Amino acid sequence: MAQPPKGSKSPSKAPVAVEAGPGAAMRALVEEQQRQRRKRRRTQIATVALVLLILAYFAVTSFVFNPLEGSVIGFQNAVPRACDFFVRKVRLADDLPLPSTVLTPFDENATLWKPIEEGRLGVPRAAIAEVRSTVANLQKSLEGAPIDLMRDLVGREFVLAGVFPQSGGIEKSRFGLYLRVSWKVRAGMGLARYATFRDKIFAGMSPELLPNGILKITPPGYGGSLLLARVQDLLLIATDEGWIQESLDLIEARGQNSFGQGAEFNDQIGNKLTERTGTRSQAPSNLQLYLRIENLRRALGDTSEWPNPKSAVFEERLLRSVFNTQIPLDVSALVRFEKNPRRIAIDAFFDLDTKSLEVLGKRLVDSRPLQKRDVKLAFDMVPQSAFLGGVVNVGGGDLLKEIEASMSVEDRRMVDDGFRRTGKYDSFKTFCDELSIATGDRMIWIARENNYPAEDRDPKNDGGPDAAIAVAMRQLSQEKLGHLREYFLNNKQQFGITEVWNKDVRGFQRTEFYSPLVPGTGEMAMLPVGTEEVLVSNQAKMLDNVLATWRLTATEADKPYSEDPGFRALVDEATGENMNVLAWTYGPKLSKALQRYVDSWVQGDAFADPDKQRADREALFAQVLREKYPQFTPQGVPQKERDEVEAVVDQRMQQRERDAKARATPELRKRYQEVLSWVKAVPAVFAGAQLTAKHATVYMNLLLE
Repeated sequence: MAQPPKGSKSPSKAPVAVEAGPGAAMRALVEEQQRQRRKRRRTQIATVALVLLILAYFAVTSFVFNPLEGSVIGFQNAVPRACDFFVRKVRLADDLPLPSTVLTPFDENATLWKPIEEGRLGVPRAAIAEVRSTVANLQKSLEGAPIDLMRDLVGREFVLAGVFPQSGGIEKSRFGLYLRVSWKVRAGMGLARYATFRDKIFAGMSPELLPNGILKITPPGYGGSLLLARVQDLLLIATDEGWIQESLDLIEARGQNSFGQGAEFNDQIGNKLTERTGTRSQAPSNLQLYLRIENLRRALGDTSEWPNPKSAVFEERLLRSVFNTQIPLDVSALVRFEKNPRRIAIDAFFDLDTKSLEVLGKRLVDSRPLQKRDVKLAFDMVPQSAFLGGVVNVGGGDLLKEIEASMSVEDRRMVDDGFRRTGKYDSFKTFCDELSIATGDRMIWIARENNYPAEDRDPKNDGGPDAAIAVAMRQLSQEKLGHLREYFLNNKQQFGITEVWNKDVRGFQRTEFYSPLVPGTGEMAMLPVGTEEVLVSNQAKMLDNVLATWRLTATEADKPYSEDPGFRALVDEATGENMNVLAWTYGPKLSKALQRYVDSWVQGDAFADPDKQRADREALFAQVLREKYPQFTPQGVPQKERDEVEAVVDQRMQQRERDAKARATPELRKRYQEVLSWVKAVPAVFAGAQLTAKHATVYMNLLLE
C-alpha cells in the first residue's frame, strides 16, 4: 500500500470542511437565539423561586416561627432563684431512647410501681394520680401526631422546677417545665396562634390565647389549667402566668439572679462536676437535682420527727442516735446513667443541722476519714456469700454505749444489775468504757444468710429469724480483751450463759458462749486473730468462714470481694473521697435472707399501738357500762359491777384483736413481699459518705446487672 508523503497528516485527522452559504448561517443564528431564550427562562424561574422562597421565609417568620432564631442557652438560667425543687437532664434520649420506656412505670400492671401509686412509700396518692393523669393525657394527645416524645419534646434537654405551697398539700405546688423542642414543636406553637390550628392541635383541652400571647390549656383529668409560652427553642409549661413572666424576664436579663446563677446550682452542682474523677467526670449525661427538704416536709404536712425517740421499738430508738428527719435541710445531686456496665452513679450533697444528733451520731460526724488500709481490709475480709459489708470509723464501745442509752428504763436496770452483781462493774456503761480501751475506733460489718450446715452440738435458740452477723474490731490491748473474755467465763450464770466451747481455728482460739438470750442463734462467738483483729459473731461457723476468706483466699471457695474486678473498680473509684462510712449490699442475697423475717414482721405489726389500745379499752368500758349499768358513771362503779364489766370488755377486746389480725395479716404480708421485690430488683448497691457537722457528701452506685 502506498504511504502518504512524508510530513503529510493522516486522512483521519483532516479538518472537516464547513459548509458555506446562507442556509448554514441562518441555522447557527436560530440555535443561538434558542440558547439565549432558555437562559432567560432559567434566570426568570430562579428569580421567581428566590422571590417565592424569600416570601415564604418571611411568611413563616411572621406567621409561624423563625427557623434561624437560635437557642436559649442553659435552661437553669431561666428558673427563678427561690425554687424548692429543680431537676435538669440533657440528652435524655441517650439513656431512655424510647417513649415506652418513660411511660412503663405508669402502667397499672407494673409490679414495682403499685406500692408508690397506692401511697405506701410516703408519696401522697393525690400527687401520684395527678402525675399518672398528666402522662396519660400527654400520651393520648400525641397519638397520630407527627411528634416523637423523645426526639421532639423531652429528649434534648428538660428542666422541672417549682416551689412547694405553704399549706394545702403538695399537689398545689407551682412549677415550670422547660423543654428544648424541635422545629416541629416550634412550628406547632406558631400555628397555635391561630384559632383554626389551635383547636386542632390542642383538641379537647379548651385552648385559649391570652392577650399577652401566652397559651392557656385545660388538659382533661388534670384538675386545673396550664400555661404555655415559647422563646426560641424553649417551650415553657407552667401552672401560672407569674412563673412564666418571671422566667421570660430572666431570659431577657441573661440569667442574672436566676437559680442557675445562685450558690445552690454553682457550688453544689456545677462545681462538683469539675471535681469528679474518672468516668464520673463526664458531664453531659448527668441528671442534676436540687430539693429543699424542709419545705417538702412542710408541704406534706409532716412535722413529726422520725425515728421517734419515745418509740416502743428498740431498733427505732437506736436508729435515732445516727439519724432523724430534722437533720437534712436540702440536697443537691448528680445522677449519671452508665451503660457498660449498666449502673446509676449518684453524688449527693446535703446541708445538715446536726444539733439534734445523739452521742453515736456526733461521734460518727467527728470521726476521721477511713484510711485505705481500713477499706482494703474490709474488701479482703468480706466473703462473696455475704449480702452486706461495711466499714465505719466508730468503735464497738461507742456502739454499745448507744445501745445502752436506747434501752428502756426497765431493761437498762436489769442489765446493770447483772454487771453489778459480778462485783467488777457498777453498770453496763462502765463495761462499755473498758471495751472502748481494748478495741479501736473502726468496725467492719459483715452479714450473710445463716444457712450453715447444722451440727448436733448447735445451741438451742428461740427459733426466731436470724441472719449471721460478724463484726471485726482492731485490737488495741490484747491483754484487756483476754480479761474481758475471762470475765464472761467466770460469770456465766449472771449473763444466762449455759455452756462455753473453746476451739482451735487455724492457730487461733475461738470461744463460743451459748445463751438462750441471744435471739435467733442462741450463741455469741469471739475469735482474736493474733494481735490484729478481734472477730465477734452470733454464729461461730461464720467466724471460720470470714477467717478462711481473709487468710486463705487462694484456696478458699468463698472468695473475698477483692477477687471481683468490677467490685474492685468501685472501691478504687470511691476511696479518694475521704469517707467516714462505706457499705455495700447485694439485693437478691439480701432479699432471700430477709424472707425469714416476714412472719415476725407481720406478727409484730399486727399488735395495736399501746396508746390507741388503751383509749379503745376506755371507750369500750364506757359502752358496756351503759349497756349493763347505765345508772353508774365510769368513776363511780362499785367493785363487783366493775369486775363484771371488765370481764366483758376483756372478751370483746380479745375478739377485736383476733379480727384485726385476721384482716391485717394477708395485707401486711403482701406489703412486705412487695418491699422485698424492690430489694431483689437492684442487684447491688455500693455507697459511701463523708460526714461533717454541717454537710454530708454521699457517693452511691446502683448496679443494674
